[in-house]
Amino acid sequence: MKHFLLVLALFTIGLSLTAQESILLNSGKRIYIQAINLDSAAFVFYKTPSGHIKALDKEEVFSWTRTDSVEVIFYQPACADVCFQIEQMRDYLHGVADAKELKRPIPVVVGSVAGGAAGAFIMPILSPLVPTAVAAGYGIPRPKIEHFNIPEKYKDNPHYAEGYTSTVRRKRVINALIGGGIGLVAGITTMTILTKQAENQ
Repeated sequence: MKHFLLVLALFTIGLSLTAQESILLNSGKRIYIQAINLDSAAFVFYKTPSGHIKALDKEEVFSWTRTDSVEVIFYQPACADVCFQIEQMRDYLHGVADAKELKRPIPVVVGSVAGGAAGAFIMPILSPLVPTAVAAGYGIPRPKIEHFNIPEKYKDNPHYAEGYTSTVRRKRVINALIGGGIGLVAGITTMTILTKQAENQ
């Protein structure tokens, strides 16, 4: 059935082609698209900037931002009182999406240096503790929203700030761990090669 709907979408997706449209998922992921087809009751079909046709379960999609910047909301809150309402969820997810697109290489660099030094100078069984500690250090402080260049309309928005800062902190930890792993492998490999060369001399 899904394959049939996909074939159908290929013939009916003739909409405006522009990379400025985007889909925002309930996970906070933003997908930039060229065109969209909403004829299916269960799926959202869209064309990627490279021209590929893909499909999403409609329940995964929070909103679609059109070429005129109007945001069409699909999200329906599951409760009336304690959970995020539509506008709150919208602001939170835009904070998450914007933070995911933020490029900050420093945690990767710091993690790589720490991992490389640990791999080179600390016994192998203990060396992973160093990059792990560096990553944990990035996870302890909560980033302050005023330190980032965010859209003016979100300056005093607590829901956007929550999504943005929590995602930045998570990215810092993950990037530090990735950098630490790369540095650790490089440090251990380098010391192993140097040790073997010294033994062979």
